[in-house]
Amino acid sequence: MTRSLYGRILAAFSAALLLSVIAFPAAFFALTRPRIDRGFRGFLAVEADTASGIYTRNGPLALQEYLHSLDAAFTGSHYLVDRASLDVLSGADRADLLRRSADVGARPPQIGGKALLIARDTAGLFTLIALRPAPTLDLYVVLPYFLLLLAAIAGVCWLLAASIASPVRRLAAVVERFGAGDMTARVDLARSDELGDLARAYNRMADRMATLLTAERQLLQDLSHELRSPLARLDVAIELCRSGTDPAAAADKMQAQSNRLTSLVSSLIETVRAEGNLASPEMGPVDVFALLRDVAEHAAQDTGLAGATIDADISGGGPIRGNAELLRRAFENVINNALRHAPRGSQVQVHAHRTNGHVTVAIRDFGSGVPEDVLSRLGTPFFRVDASRTSATGGLGLGLAIARRALHLHGGSLTAQNAHPGLRIVISLQDAGPGAAASSTGLR
Repeated sequence: MTRSLYGRILAAFSAALLLSVIAFPAAFFALTRPRIDRGFRGFLAVEADTASGIYTRNGPLALQEYLHSLDAAFTGSHYLVDRASLDVLSGADRADLLRRSADVGARPPQIGGKALLIARDTAGLFTLIALRPAPTLDLYVVLPYFLLLLAAIAGVCWLLAASIASPVRRLAAVVERFGAGDMTARVDLARSDELGDLARAYNRMADRMATLLTAERQLLQDLSHELRSPLARLDVAIELCRSGTDPAAAADKMQAQSNRLTSLVSSLIETVRAEGNLASPEMGPVDVFALLRDVAEHAAQDTGLAGATIDADISGGGPIRGNAELLRRAFENVINNALRHAPRGSQVQVHAHRTNGHVTVAIRDFGSGVPEDVLSRLGTPFFRVDASRTSATGGLGLGLAIARRALHLHGGSLTAQNAHPGLRIVISLQDAGPGAAASSTGLR
């Protein structure tokens, strides 16, 4: 048995075609021949009435002439007998032929290669006996139509087999290329059936995998760069400890670099957790406005971030479908990032409202903003606008990356724009239904 899908489909269709070659003639003749026999007997009954009428009205000579015409027309023999089974022309006894005749509905018996047929006239006085060739149905008459039908069926089967197997082969070739490392391999299959759905599902999977692989490679490169500096400083501190010139200072440096490595690893774990939760997190109704108010209140009480205050205008209520922990992590990272870069004594504005089926959250600081050409790179792991800003704030460039990945899970988005002065981060989330009663809260 062939292992090819195309071969299997074609074999199945070929078997169906072979079955139709056998079944069609058998069904055709089984249904057509009885109708021909019934029609032939009906025609014979008309001949019996005609022969009886001719004999009654015109006598034996006229009957003889009529029977001879039937003999010539059908290449057979015809006899008209009375109730005593005697031939009205010759007086011969035809009882034997009547006994051998078939019952109504049965196939007529054969005598000398000819069918024995009988029919009574309407009055029941006479019976017409006919020995003539049996009615036949010539196969060659219907053969062209039969062959045309088979050709049409074969063509449709071939087209159907090709339409199923060809896209599968194309998909298999693309998957093979993708597995060999070609991350750009995609299936171009404009179909609206299940094969089209399969192709589109593969393309989405390939896009996701390519994005993940690219992000993973970039993350490894950035991680190796980030680890290089604290590890080098640890080496220097270890040498200072060995030299014994200033063990306390060396220990302080080692502790500082150890703390930096701990912070880096913790942030990486949080980033990976946010990325891992994209597969199958627990989703449910979340009152995003109450959650955002809670995050803003806690951030306002954290005096270790900066000297800025929070001005919150969070109007609305009601749930969206999401994961409360991931959303909390996203809001915390964005608000804390704004507090770190806000000038001392300034405000960080947190505005949220529901409109047009979306929940929009805008978080703005009044710092120096960022260059326009790097706005699109905010949210990339380990990306920082400049080194001095990082040294001052202690950031690792992972806060916005964690927030963006968490929001991506919810079908949301995170965009950055310069507010002149400062930077505004706009978060958009899909609404899950009408909000509850609106409320407004201001935090200082």
